[in-house]
Amino acid sequence: MSRTFIILLVVVLAISSACTSQKDLVLLNMDPKMYGVTNDSTVTYQIQVPEPYKIKSEDQLLITVSGLGTTTMESINKTSSTAGIADLRQAYFSPVNYVVDKEGFINLPLVGDLKVVGMTVEQIQDSVNARLINSGQIREARSLVRLTNFYITVMGEVNLPGVLQISQEQVNIVQALGLAGDLTDYANLHRVKLIREIEKGTLKTVVLDLGDPATVQSPFFYLQPGDILYVEPAKSKSLVVTGQSTSVILSSISFVIVLASTVLQIINLSQNNPNNSTAGSGSPD
Repeated sequence: MSRTFIILLVVVLAISSACTSQKDLVLLNMDPKMYGVTNDSTVTYQIQVPEPYKIKSEDQLLITVSGLGTTTMESINKTSSTAGIADLRQAYFSPVNYVVDKEGFINLPLVGDLKVVGMTVEQIQDSVNARLINSGQIREARSLVRLTNFYITVMGEVNLPGVLQISQEQVNIVQALGLAGDLTDYANLHRVKLIREIEKGTLKTVVLDLGDPATVQSPFFYLQPGDILYVEPAKSKSLVVTGQSTSVILSSISFVIVLASTVLQIINLSQNNPNNSTAGSGSPD
């Protein structure tokens, strides 16, 4: 009987060990027992605002310029358009994608070579505006510069792994995981690797715990172009207690318990009842 009970206990423990705790599936978990959060509904953290991204060689910039022109835009850009009359026409540069060369320059009409490596998008806009106004060809120049090669790679335990193009200026890890189709049921929230090129030929790897709400204060919470995210799998990638699988697991445990109880009853009956052949043996008087 004791041996059967031990077997039953081992089976139940094996099933339980294959299950992932619900707490391990909660992103930025505010459970006070896990991370010392005092209030489950009004937790506030001061997010570290990321520094503006600085342009590197081989980056791609989409530049649009408008302003009051004193010359036809055909002489500046064949794909541009003009509107208005005489010298007070509104001139437009059509958006053009410029690739930063190895020396860190781009070449713009009326501007010439402009070194942009190490500059932010806002600084490039100011520089382009000043150059165009100084050229005497464009007045009240207004430029719009966007980084078009903002790509990140998301791999591991996500539903839609791959390379993602980011349209906004900033994106954080949680948003990136959402764009990648969210985490799978087998994701290890406590080990999400971020790989970043901090300088040419030098990579830095950090491991982030996305179950800890304090992770939003990390300087790596916001991503940069070229970042790679890898979500590690959980140690037990066999069964997860979520949704319909919960009822399946409970049903399995119930079946094992009923089966074991039946076996125990049969064993008890066989031990308590004497052997029929033994009881009936012997010669009559």
